[in-house]
Amino acid sequence: MAKPKKIEEQTPSAVPEEVRAVLPEPEPEPVPELEVKPLPEPSGVPDTLTVALNDPHGVSFDTPWGRVTFNGNATALSGSESGGALPLGAYGLTHGVRRDVWDHVRKTYGKMAVFKSGKLFVSPSAARAESEAREREDVRHGWEAADPEAE
Repeated sequence: MAKPKKIEEQTPSAVPEEVRAVLPEPEPEPVPELEVKPLPEPSGVPDTLTVALNDPHGVSFDTPWGRVTFNGNATALSGSESGGALPLGAYGLTHGVRRDVWDHVRKTYGKMAVFKSGKLFVSPSAARAESEAREREDVRHGWEAADPEAE
């Protein structure tokens, strides 16, 4: 046989009005105070990064903040007249990528071939990314146009 509930445990509609009138009001649960911590001092590392991708298309990754797409090298040609030139070192650049977003992408998707092959890399600044792209200009993605003068 089920044990009857105490009056305090019953739903308000099950407790008669005259009994509710004499019961003490329940104490509200205390709300813990939030600890406000100051922002850490800058460590010399930028909050945003530049991501370089050697691929004619962009590549997208799902993150807790939404989908992020890194520009491929043909992004520079989008909307231009035919006959445009590819960017330095054939890498498309995506500027202003938040460090936490990049860290998540690298941790979650870092075993993919695009990371291991050097086709996708990150730099602390646009100038550094351009310099590294020039150094890696021999990296190929496999979608390059055929060279009609090649033997």
